[in-house]
Amino acid sequence: MRRIGLCGLSVVVLAAVVGSASGGTLTFSGNLCTTVSKAALAALKVTAPCVSSKPNARVQATPLGSIRTVEYRAVWRKSGSQPQPYFAAQAIYVHGSAAAVAYAKKHWRAEVINSGTPVSLQPLAYESAETANCHNPPTGDCTKAEILGLVGQYAVTLHYGGPAPYVAPDDPQDDDSTDAAQEDAIKKPFVAAAKSIMAALS
Repeated sequence: MRRIGLCGLSVVVLAAVVGSASGGTLTFSGNLCTTVSKAALAALKVTAPCVSSKPNARVQATPLGSIRTVEYRAVWRKSGSQPQPYFAAQAIYVHGSAAAVAYAKKHWRAEVINSGTPVSLQPLAYESAETANCHNPPTGDCTKAEILGLVGQYAVTLHYGGPAPYVAPDDPQDDDSTDAAQEDAIKKPFVAAAKSIMAALS
């Protein structure tokens, strides 16, 4: 989980949804569990059931007026003695005056562009990933990845983590190329999962 700046405030999010400036009706039902491609999750070897949280609403101040946010969370994760693949998403619906919502979108867009490398320009989406020793137990490689996206007035962030797929023996002197190959191996289904969510939010 990472901290991002939304409207100049520090807000913990995994995914965000920016709603209409007029506070109109949400087309998103509020259930993130139903928005992710099952095929993409299967390709990522995420088998845990989805658990969603109750929406959390709050009001935040911006230099251009207050905005009201409603947060939605969903996590696919199961515990075990070995690292297990997981997938997590959160949606934040933001509405307020046209100026305040535009201010929020501007800041979120900057977060997206600075988050990694582009995987889609329309809608806008950037991905980043890293591979390192798994934490528990600290053996083998684990890959973590994140996608930030912007679809009209919707912003999206996804997190994935799990044992890195085997592609080649690690070079003890320099395993950067192996790490990159492991990250590439999960990129296609991870991007597919992101696109399925963005399509549901469009």
